[in-house]
Amino acid sequence: FPHRAIHFGWSKLLRSAPLPHKWDWRISALLASDDQLRRIAPGIVTYHHFDTLCDEGRLYAERLEAVGRLAAGARMPYPHGSSVGMGHVLSWAASEMESLLGASASAASHKT
Repeated sequence: FPHRAIHFGWSKLLRSAPLPHKWDWRISALLASDDQLRRIAPGIVTYHHFDTLCDEGRLYAERLEAVGRLAAGARMPYPHGSSVGMGHVLSWAASEMESLLGASASAASHKT
């Protein structure tokens, strides 16, 4: 169940569906079914220690991992939306993407 502040904010925005059980996955990926998550592309998730949505980011990474769609995930010791540490975050994400692309290319070459 979403944090109280998230519930309050979305309830005000979604006046036609104020109760969380009437929301759908477009409000939060945490509301997606496992089947919906299995159909998405693998993802790289970063969540930030000093972010109000840190717990939601961690839970999303855990859900993706549970359905085999988490390519990489990391909790970063920075505030979200700040330039502090952004170089490290981008460098880490680029390294993870390069690793994934390399593994994908290697798997493709072994199939031929």
